[in-house]
Amino acid sequence: MAFNPAMSRKLVLRDQVDASSVRAVAEESGWAYVGQIKADPESGTCYEVKWETENGTAVHYIVDDFVGMAYLVAMNENREAAEDVIDHAAEALPCWSVAEMLIEAGTHVYPADWARALLRLGVGAPSHPMESVVSMIRAGTRHRDADVRTAAAWSMAYAEWPDFLETLDQLAQTDEDPAVCQAAASALAEFRAAGGELHRPE
Repeated sequence: MAFNPAMSRKLVLRDQVDASSVRAVAEESGWAYVGQIKADPESGTCYEVKWETENGTAVHYIVDDFVGMAYLVAMNENREAAEDVIDHAAEALPCWSVAEMLIEAGTHVYPADWARALLRLGVGAPSHPMESVVSMIRAGTRHRDADVRTAAAWSMAYAEWPDFLETLDQLAQTDEDPAVCQAAASALAEFRAAGGELHRPE
C-alpha cells in the first residue's frame, strides 16, 4: 500500500473540472471550508483548497503543476473513511478510473502522450498495488524515449508503492540518460521522505 496509511488514493479529475466544480460538490456534501493555498511556481507550491467532513476527514483539491493535473485526496486515520469520501467525489465529478487510465497508457504511440498517460496512471494509482498498473509503469522504464522513462520514474513516486523501489533504484543507477538517472534518484528520495525504505538483499 502507499506509505501514508491515513491517505486515500488520489482521484484524478477530468480537464473540464475546475475549482468551482469541486466547491459545488463540497457545498452539496456539507464539507466545511478550511482554507486555500495560492500557487507559487517559483517555490513549487501548488494551488490547494481544503475542506473537512463531519467525521473529520480532510479533503484536499490540488492543482499539481508538476504533472499538469488536478486531483482530490482525502486524509483520515481511518483510511476507509477517507476512501469513502473519494468514492463519493468520484460519483459526483468527472474523473479517471483506473481502467480508463490503463487503456490510455496502453494505446498511445507518441512519446509525449505516453508520458502523460503514465504520469496520470501513477498519480491516480489505487492505494494497494495492482499487477496491471505495476507492469504498465515498469514497461515505461524500458521505452526508447528518455521523456517516457522520466515520466515512468515520477509515476512510481506518485504511486508510492514499495513494489517500485528496486525498479527506481536500478533506473537511477543504470539508465543511459543522465536526466533520467536524476529523475529516478529524485523520485527515490521522495519515497524515502514519505517513509519508504529500500531493502537490499544481504
